[in-house]
Amino acid sequence: MTTSCIPSIHICLDFVHEILSQPDHSKKIFAMALVSHICEQFTIPKAYSCAKLCVDVVETLMTVLPGEEAVAFFDAVFDSLCRFAKILPPLMAKILKLFVQTAQYLKTRLNSQFLTLAPTNPADELCFHTDLDYKTENAKKRRIIYQVERDLCIEERILKKMNGWFRHGTSTDILSIKL
Repeated sequence: MTTSCIPSIHICLDFVHEILSQPDHSKKIFAMALVSHICEQFTIPKAYSCAKLCVDVVETLMTVLPGEEAVAFFDAVFDSLCRFAKILPPLMAKILKLFVQTAQYLKTRLNSQFLTLAPTNPADELCFHTDLDYKTENAKKRRIIYQVERDLCIEERILKKMNGWFRHGTSTDILSIKL
């Protein structure tokens, strides 16, 4: 995102609240990316308050969105959250807690998806009545496998980022997080 070439880009912070209140998630994702890049360039109180608002919005959406939408949204804002944590240490604990909760959710979801993929009876695999039943079942399994692969990738990104924060001792607030 090109924010460093625009000296007055911080004016956009005045409109973040309005953009984040839009129902379209792509606008929220854009606003969070914009704020995270502006925070890298400007250390002003308005940038911090906008970043805090962004983190609060992510936290809220992760609790109200259906599973698949929540995971896709988290994946889209992951880099912005990492920038917020790096630039604004007071937000580190809140973001880390969000990462841990998301990783726990993904682990639970992965366990249920593996149970869905495993046939309870091997003979069930051969009992499709029509070609359409077979194709429908295969499409469901492919969709679940895609979700599993994406969830594992997101979980790995979370764990790598958290490991890096712990290894480099980015913040002492990390140790005081209560889940």
